[in-house]
Amino acid sequence: MGDARSGRDAIISIAVPTFDYPDWLPSAFIWVYIYLASPLNNVNHNIDIAPNYFPLETAGTFIPSFARDDFLAAAGATQQWDLVSSDLNVSSLLQSFLTDFGVGGAIVFTLLCGVVFSWLRRRAANSAAAFFMVIVVLHGLALSFFANLLFHLVFVFEMVALGWLLRRRRLQ
Repeated sequence: MGDARSGRDAIISIAVPTFDYPDWLPSAFIWVYIYLASPLNNVNHNIDIAPNYFPLETAGTFIPSFARDDFLAAAGATQQWDLVSSDLNVSSLLQSFLTDFGVGGAIVFTLLCGVVFSWLRRRAANSAAAFFMVIVVLHGLALSFFANLLFHLVFVFEMVALGWLLRRRRLQ
């Protein structure tokens, strides 16, 4: 699919492999590698970023995109996430965590998210709303290499709507 969009030579010139990429090997291998490695490379490149120590970047995901930059500027969140290559602009779930809390805080915050997810997963055995919320969370985790979908306005609203629509009193 990537070759149809930009051609085989485009991804090879962007990826700049340190070896001769064989002609017989489909470029899909390098596409997958780039999409998995570039977010981690960007996290590694920004690992020493000075954190806000307040969840401004994460809270910014709850603001619609047309007002997000103004909100972050008004709140004083001026952190710049530097990309290793502007051509490889894939983000990560860890971008907002590192910007907000630093490495140690991101570890603690991720642990707390795991506790909440475990609680939600246990509730999923008896609750249709919790079951579908687990699916939304797993979707966000599966795509966490590309963006922070766990704290995205659309996905949080989807979980709130599922909780409201599938309440026990409402189903009876």
